[in-house]
Amino acid sequence: GELWSEDCKFAAWTRVEFAVLEAFGVDTSLFADVIAKIDRNAIEEYEKRTKHDMNAFLRHLSELLPDEARSYLHKGLTSYDVEDTALGLLLQGATSQILEELRLAKDILWAKACEHKSTLQIGRTHGVHAEPITFGFKLLNWYAELDWYEELIVLLRRYWEVGKISGAVGTYAHIDPSFEEQVCAELSLSLPGIATQIIPRGRFGLYFSVLTLLAGSLEKFATDIRLLAQTEIGEVKESKGAEEQGSSAMPHKSAVMFANSIKSENICALARYVRGLTIPAYENQVTWHERDLANSANERMTFKDASIAIDFMLFRFRNVLENLRVFPAQMRENLNLSRGMIFSGELLNALMNKGVPRDDAYSVVKSLVLATEDPKTGRPKTSFKKSAMADETICAYLSEDEIRQCFNPGRQLKHIKTIFKRFEKKRRVQIGKELGEGG
Repeated sequence: GELWSEDCKFAAWTRVEFAVLEAFGVDTSLFADVIAKIDRNAIEEYEKRTKHDMNAFLRHLSELLPDEARSYLHKGLTSYDVEDTALGLLLQGATSQILEELRLAKDILWAKACEHKSTLQIGRTHGVHAEPITFGFKLLNWYAELDWYEELIVLLRRYWEVGKISGAVGTYAHIDPSFEEQVCAELSLSLPGIATQIIPRGRFGLYFSVLTLLAGSLEKFATDIRLLAQTEIGEVKESKGAEEQGSSAMPHKSAVMFANSIKSENICALARYVRGLTIPAYENQVTWHERDLANSANERMTFKDASIAIDFMLFRFRNVLENLRVFPAQMRENLNLSRGMIFSGELLNALMNKGVPRDDAYSVVKSLVLATEDPKTGRPKTSFKKSAMADETICAYLSEDEIRQCFNPGRQLKHIKTIFKRFEKKRRVQIGKELGEGG
């Protein structure tokens, strides 16, 4: 919020103007304290009369500068030379903040994934029991997704952290092109190559696109937590403080079993808001000729709102993870609800390994599944393993021990450690780079 404040915006505008003054040969170190003297209220008073924010800002800034600097202030520039270049500076700060929050969330995810590397859980497809996974494996999937976003943002940030100093319609009519190179290098911003009076808005559409994708992933994780926290599943729960109340009408909502997943729901609600902000960002690509104001008004809100929302979503997600209550016993109980039917794939493959054609093996196992199921309840009426051991066709190919091994979840999870090691290696490399960059 502080980053996107009016005070911070005016400070960024001043940094751009100072970089241009330096290009003209003015030593701005002699009046470096001017940035701290910028008075937002004074600018707003001027703007009430001029109806032009940049002219109001320049009038105030001019009053704070010595005579030798005033004659070069804003020379050869147009408003959006300053505003778009300053936006690049603000996006520098926003992107760095988002990356920092993203890395903190990754650290928590990694710790939780390692903690629950071997915590058995049923994997679900279409919301229905599929095959065993571990809760750590689920969290590692989330970690990998955030890891990808970190790589993506680091790779793409140079496309939206950009500046331009080229004048009213971008032709450098009143300022040398070398000034743009010098100013952008000073501010660590990329060059657009060419621009009209404004930087092409597709670059900023890219920023919103990445934030929207990140918001969608956070919503996916939060939705998974909400589903696992349903009373009928009860495998995880958001933590609640002793004084927290879940409902004004239902005191039982204060109990762990019936706690509402409100923080995860917050994340889902904000993801919808961020997606909505992408629409005006895309619409802003179209401007009349070299410039109009079709993008200006909404951008005063969209950059700020999307950046703050994503930062908060990452913070909230991290808070949920840090305090998440995990119930391994309930996970094991849910896994056993099928009474062994979730191992049908293992039984299928075991028969195929003995030379049984796939269609024949599938037909045998499917028939056994249907025979084990109670048509009235849709639940298994007996142990699927016992049914398999009693089936003559299966026993003709598999020994009792081979059948028993088909119901060992360890067989399906034999590569979990390998998957974790893959990320352990990558994580060591990332941490090494961060330490190297930090000296």
